[in-house]
Amino acid sequence: MATVAYFAGPGAYMESSYGGYGLFYARVIADVRLTTLGAPGYVDRVTTKGRRLSEAFAEVFEQTDYHKRFRNADLVPRDVLAELGEACCLCTIPQRGDHAALVDVFFGREEEDPGWEDRRSTRMRSLGLFLEAHQQRPVSVEGTVGMWRRMLLASQFPDGAPWASVFDEQRNAWRAYQLREVLVMALTSLWSSYLELLDHIGPASHAQVRDLIVGGASWTSVGVDPAAPLSDALDAAGSSLPRPDDLIAEAEALSRPDAHPLPERVARAFRLALRIRVALDSAAPGFDELIDEGGPGRWSLRHHADWLDARTAQDTSSAAAELVDTISYQHQRIALSKVSPTDHRDPFCVADDNGVLTMLRLDEPFWTGARFAVVNHLLWTLGAIEEPTGDAATTPLGDNLLERCRDA
Repeated sequence: MATVAYFAGPGAYMESSYGGYGLFYARVIADVRLTTLGAPGYVDRVTTKGRRLSEAFAEVFEQTDYHKRFRNADLVPRDVLAELGEACCLCTIPQRGDHAALVDVFFGREEEDPGWEDRRSTRMRSLGLFLEAHQQRPVSVEGTVGMWRRMLLASQFPDGAPWASVFDEQRNAWRAYQLREVLVMALTSLWSSYLELLDHIGPASHAQVRDLIVGGASWTSVGVDPAAPLSDALDAAGSSLPRPDDLIAEAEALSRPDAHPLPERVARAFRLALRIRVALDSAAPGFDELIDEGGPGRWSLRHHADWLDARTAQDTSSAAAELVDTISYQHQRIALSKVSPTDHRDPFCVADDNGVLTMLRLDEPFWTGARFAVVNHLLWTLGAIEEPTGDAATTPLGDNLLERCRDA
């Protein structure tokens, strides 16, 4: 007898009553005023703007053979599905009837309500920042996410050409976000090195692993004296950083664990954490508002600065040991919150048996260019740039939209 598996619903899978929609999309769609979020247990409601957009897309969909002849069919010919896919694909938006309605969602008219208008204008200026970068990027400069990161930290293109931005506040906000990403790379690199060492030596106490990783670090290779006060290490880290965007090269190297042997990797990760502290002294509108994003529980940039500043009188090696202690605690705290009675996948990297740690799963530091890629893809589907990558040039529509953003 065949067994039919029963799916209990999206809530059992995503811990959200609406599955992926509730977990990822609902609030974003509401934020651009296409829907109004319903109270718990109630459905969301479409707004006037959302209805206008859905009706425009419905006109596109209703012209397909699938809608006209096969919408309720048990079997659908492949060519009908191919026509449906081609008609509704994101890449066809600039040639479709719903294009104007979609452009209006992201670059549309001013909102009457001050709160919604602030969100709309902020969103437009962020999109304008990308359009501006695409418009000004020299042809000789490769449009990679690495380029984008370097531009944000240096406020210029990698070839030295200036990035003359009218969206300084948004650029500063993106710079704060990027520094947070670099900090995460430094801290997770220390954690992955911790796990690698535990895997090498076998079962051990946390204190043993911590002392080995700090005592065995190649401090001299990065110009750090572990016996000197942390204040000296901070001064040395800052003075040895030629340009702010060199932080990106350091983080990129840490994302490749085989780029340096473990002792040097540990020293480089700690020095990077110190250099980020130095970079936080460059206050600016848009930057200052985000350095406490996440708070101490999520190790914000502000918390990182305060944590190091409170230990400047300690010797560097003891401060590094405390940082390893804190990273281990952070991992355990977050991992414990993810234990679920319905999902038996172990979220821990280590097993703790009365203080004896055993390695369960290695971890690697990584970062993604997700936000960079998503915004570029959005601008491409709207017809504002010529391709969905950082190498794209602005289209005439993109140039026009940039002017709208400058007026937002």
